[in-house]
Amino acid sequence: MRPIATVLGLAFKLSDPERLLGGEEHLGITCALIPTDTDGVEIGTRHFPLNVPFQNGPTRGQDVFVPIDFIIGGQTMAGQGWRMLVECLSVGRGITLPSNATGSLKSVALAIGAYANIRRQFKISIGKMEGIEEPLARIAGNAYVMDAAATLVTYGIMQGEKPAVLSAIIKYHCTHRGQRSNH
Repeated sequence: MRPIATVLGLAFKLSDPERLLGGEEHLGITCALIPTDTDGVEIGTRHFPLNVPFQNGPTRGQDVFVPIDFIIGGQTMAGQGWRMLVECLSVGRGITLPSNATGSLKSVALAIGAYANIRRQFKISIGKMEGIEEPLARIAGNAYVMDAAATLVTYGIMQGEKPAVLSAIIKYHCTHRGQRSNH
């Protein structure tokens, strides 16, 4: 959403060389919400990778001053960004990647299933031929398993869980099954 966003979510290594926060000089990874019109923040133009219609784009910052109020959770969360990122990662990994892989494979299954049904050879649909039937069944089976897995992790997240291990396993299996089905 970078090219159209008004707020930038940023994880960075926080340094407090003058120890104004009362602790160490290097506090660690910190997460902040920074308005995109802040001095030193530069937003780039939209890229269009894989022709996906999503607002992706580069961001840069040079000598950006981040007030303590911009830190998510305030001063007490300075240096706690790694924990915040890991907790959020399981949610993103559990929803985005399995859902994208599942949706892609469902689209593939629909398109090739329809084509195999209407394409005829030797007066029969090619979808009824053994050499075509087996890969179609494998693709349909993988789409079903991936849909069930994506649904499982989504329901866990909806119930307030942070399923880091389950998300990682499902991400791996959905990605792997999607790749195998497309070859």
